[in-house]
Amino acid sequence: MENYIIACATDDRKNLVDRHFGDAERYELYRYSGDDFIHEATVENTVSEEKGHGDSVKAKNIGALLRDYGVKVLVSRQFGANLAKVRRGFVPVIARVVTIEAALELLRAHASEVEGEYQRGEERDHLVLRGE
Repeated sequence: MENYIIACATDDRKNLVDRHFGDAERYELYRYSGDDFIHEATVENTVSEEKGHGDSVKAKNIGALLRDYGVKVLVSRQFGANLAKVRRGFVPVIARVVTIEAALELLRAHASEVEGEYQRGEERDHLVLRGE
């Protein structure tokens, strides 16, 4: 998972949102490097509201926004109806923790699993990681 960019869905820059990934106000981007996470950027979610629940245009636009930053892994407490589409380009990780810090610790502990899933290409699946 070396040099992977991870996008954490948040409103307050500290905690993961308790809503779908695409409904976050912003994304905190971290680079995984040498077993550490380095904060890269804060990206505001500028994608307009969806026309209906599970709007595929919204998912496509958020994907394009984050791909511009080289993101490979998406982290949130929830994902919506577009999960199958999202995993074609990213590894979606459902983190069963509240804080971004705890989510990053889960990613560190499961780095080889995340990388293995990313390497599966369009056949990849989402991961569910639970804290203690």
